Amino acid sequence: MIEFSGALCLIMVVLGALWLRTRSQLREARAAAAAGLEEAQREAADLREMLDAIPVPVWRRGPDLTLVDCNRAYADAFETTAELAVFERREPAIGAGPGSGATS
Repeated sequence: MIEFSGALCLIMVVLGALWLRTRSQLREARAAAAAGLEEAQREAADLREMLDAIPVPVWRRGPDLTLVDCNRAYADAFETTAELAVFERREPAIGAGPGSGATS
């Protein structure tokens, strides 16, 4: 038979309470992170919609100067999607102008 002293029982109760509190805090942190992610995704979708509404080609380069994003008008100039234009790193050829058909 195992006997527990009052101090040991008190320690077990405190540890149990801390464990429950930690689990509750983790649940709250996960919920807050999920809500933050959803908000960020909504904002990204809104920005994408706004960028695609611009009727002229718009693009963004990364630190290494490669194409990392573009709007629908940019992709339309290459007769492709924005995702494929970025993936294939489609860029206008130097000296290319409207109607020249030059692309790289």
